[in-house]
Formats: sequence, structure tokens, C-alpha cells
Amino acid sequence: MQAKVILSAVLGASAFGLAGCAAAGPIGNVDGSRVCLPSQEGADVFFGSSLENTGTKDLEILAVSLEDSTNTATVEFGVDPARSTVGAGYFPDETNALPESLASIESRVDPADVVIEPGQTAGLLIKVVPDDATTNATVSEVKIKYQVGRTTHVATDKTVFVVSAAPCF
Repeated sequence: MQAKVILSAVLGASAFGLAGCAAAGPIGNVDGSRVCLPSQEGADVFFGSSLENTGTKDLEILAVSLEDSTNTATVEFGVDPARSTVGAGYFPDETNALPESLASIESRVDPADVVIEPGQTAGLLIKVVPDDATTNATVSEVKIKYQVGRTTHVATDKTVFVVSAAPCF
């Protein structure tokens, strides 16, 4: 049995993510936006979103799942318990333009190994590998199943993450 990673340091909030208070639980739903990054040969594409516990009790992540995707060969989830990295980036990033993102990707753990203390934020990392590099790959409707006390909740991040076969804009 693996030990749970418990957040205890104060971390910054994010520009988008799963922060907010909802009646159903301390992680709110996100109506979503669109985040795009062109594919880069020889590098994996990662997207980051926030998981903020706005409640008053520890929050244990049980599972992260994908409800919808197109043209994806692989979609992997990880959580960086030490920081909330938001946006998108490549790994490896040979330009070293995103050292914080690099640290986040390297320190990610299985989502089911994370407990988020009240008022703390963790980073959800999503690795997307397109099935066909000549066509856009999209990931949307990410579900986070978690438990607070004896109650199980599900939050949905409706952000659309796109690995683009061409420049995004």
C-alpha cells in the first residue's frame, strides 16, 4: 500500500482550474475554456489545472477520469502535490522556458495518492498524445472523484485541452 501525499504548504491560486466552492463539495465545477498547444516532435504535451480544497476538511482524491476525447492515443493524469501549475507545456522542454512546469511534471504522483488539506491547492497534470499527429487531439470533461469524510463527490473540469497539428492562433 502506498502512502498518501498530504499537502500542508500554502500554495498560489490559478488562472483556471477546479477552484471554487460548490454545494456538492469543496472542489467546484469549471465551465471551461480552451487551452491549445501545437504538437512538438519528440516532446510530450502536458496541460495543467488546479485542484483547490476550499472546504474545512481533508479531501482525498479517489480517481481522475476522462469523459470525452478525440484523436488521443494516450491520456495520462498525475497530480503535483507541491504546486499548482496552470497552462500548457512540453516535456522535455529543451528551451528550459518553463522550469516550474518541468518541476511539476517530474514530481507528479498518481492522483489516488493525494490528500489535499483545507485551503491548499495541488496541480492536476494531463499528458495528451495524439493518435494521428496531422489532426488535432482534444480532451474535455475531466472528472475528479474525491472523498471528504464519508461523503464522495465528483467535480467536472469542462476545459477543452487541444494538442494542435498546426499553430493554435
